[in-house]
Amino acid sequence: MPIMECPPEAGRKRNATQTLTFRGIRYTLSKDPILKVIIMAIIKVTEKGQVTLPIGLRRKLGIRKDDYLAVETEGECLRLRKVPPVKPLAPDDPIWALIGKGSSGKKDVSRRHDDYLAEGERKRWRRS
Repeated sequence: MPIMECPPEAGRKRNATQTLTFRGIRYTLSKDPILKVIIMAIIKVTEKGQVTLPIGLRRKLGIRKDDYLAVETEGECLRLRKVPPVKPLAPDDPIWALIGKGSSGKKDVSRRHDDYLAEGERKRWRRS
């Protein structure tokens, strides 16, 4: 099966390409006028659909254990993008002052949140 390459973005031309193998992984190095050098590794998909990202690429992109990657499709190509971690709220964040300040008097808001939102929307639609 031929190796499919994602088409370059409009107006960008790719130049010289060089292929090398390191520790059993085939890499393609392409010179790009904007990105300078693009590293592409050929990796194998397991029976479970898993892949191993080469350590060099993980280090270059700062991908560590338990990081999340967003997977997007573009034609016949997959694009992986590192998802930045969500920082927990600091103890002095102003949002904490709002917790418990609602005046609904309902005790099950955390469990039935979506139901109450939908009910409010229905009432709003009826008024309009």
